[in-house]
Amino acid sequence: MKISMKRMVGIFLSVLLVTVAWSSETEHLSSVRVTMEPAATLLLNHKVVSEGTSFQLVLPANKPALLEASAPGYVTAYRMVYPQPGERRLESFKLQRHPIPVLFRSNHAATVLCDGQVLGVTPFSTFFAEPKVYRVVFRAQGCADTVIRMDLANAKPRIVNAELASDSATLSVHSSPEGATVLINGVPRGVTPCTLPRLREGEHTLMLKLAGYHVYEQTVSVRSGDASQVSAVLQKLPAGLTIVASQPESQVYVNGRPYGTAPLTLHNVTEGAYSIRVEKEGCQPIDRKITLTAGQTHEERFELLPLMGHMRIQTQPGTVEVWVDGRRTIETHPEKPEGFTSSEATIQLPIGKHSLVFKAEGYADSERVVEVKQTGNELLRVRLNFKPNFEVRTKTEVHRGVLVRQDADGSVSLELRPGMYRTFPAGEIRSKRFWSEKNVPVAH
Repeated sequence: MKISMKRMVGIFLSVLLVTVAWSSETEHLSSVRVTMEPAATLLLNHKVVSEGTSFQLVLPANKPALLEASAPGYVTAYRMVYPQPGERRLESFKLQRHPIPVLFRSNHAATVLCDGQVLGVTPFSTFFAEPKVYRVVFRAQGCADTVIRMDLANAKPRIVNAELASDSATLSVHSSPEGATVLINGVPRGVTPCTLPRLREGEHTLMLKLAGYHVYEQTVSVRSGDASQVSAVLQKLPAGLTIVASQPESQVYVNGRPYGTAPLTLHNVTEGAYSIRVEKEGCQPIDRKITLTAGQTHEERFELLPLMGHMRIQTQPGTVEVWVDGRRTIETHPEKPEGFTSSEATIQLPIGKHSLVFKAEGYADSERVVEVKQTGNELLRVRLNFKPNFEVRTKTEVHRGVLVRQDADGSVSLELRPGMYRTFPAGEIRSKRFWSEKNVPVAH
């Protein structure tokens, strides 16, 4: 069939017009490919397009479009696109899982473990990222572990409650009298009356301690879940008394009866009031009342003071050290300036015998044994014997006396007799030395 030139020109013009028209239309459209992981519902400008993992959309150019990807258990994702004329673009959505809130509760404060990891202590809440089945363990001291299968496959919030059962027993302890410390296997657990929870199954050593009473001890056997009771009557302890006196061998009387000499310890004494007397010859006796309580170990001290007397002393020479029983006590002083006789000195001494030693430079020591009475002591007069300790030889004679001093120029001063002094110039001295009655030089 032959087509005329005119018809062919007409067909060409028609095709050209269609092509121009189609080309003009595509310049105002955009092709958008959308992928989603996992499969989700795609919405365009809040209207559902379809559900799946991949979509091909043709959108008007230069007109913003809102894409929305939504799936159960995942956070909804939004994206605003601005298609350009003739553009071909790819938009990918990778949805994030929505965290699943879970509240954990239990009848006892318990540590919660999930797949071996500690989550917290009840009551508390937390979030889980993956919707699946979890193994949850509730663990508390004194309770058996409680295991729960927690199914979060539907990704819905959950409240998980656990009832923990005790793995131990309860023991109530009473005592007469009350107030005793309760020890289980040596560990203090309270004061009677008291109830001890969460006691592990088996045998335990129960002890009760109260001041003034014997320790109560018993072995108790308990089973998990049981509630047991112990009632104990405590026995009083005897008291102990120790008596100490400042004076050795002091006689002790308790309630008028002699018990020996101090220090003295009495055992197994019943509680109550006691009268104690401690005495020793030459001392002021002491009477005292005390009260002992059960179990008390008491020490009572008695400071016995000697009965005192006064000893009057007068010495020659006037300055003398007085030693009593080996201890320097006083020093006498001249009654008159440079006098040879002392004024009276008084010493207070315990009643009884004492050893007195009198010492003075240039005189021999004098020892006396005296007995001091509470009253009526006579005046003790003591004269010391002169005792030369230095010798000076002159051209004509020898002089012995007590050395007073040696001067730098060589002169020497001596006390030749009590109260008689002489100075020897260096020019008169032929020899000088320290001297004793045995004629042996005295070291100096």
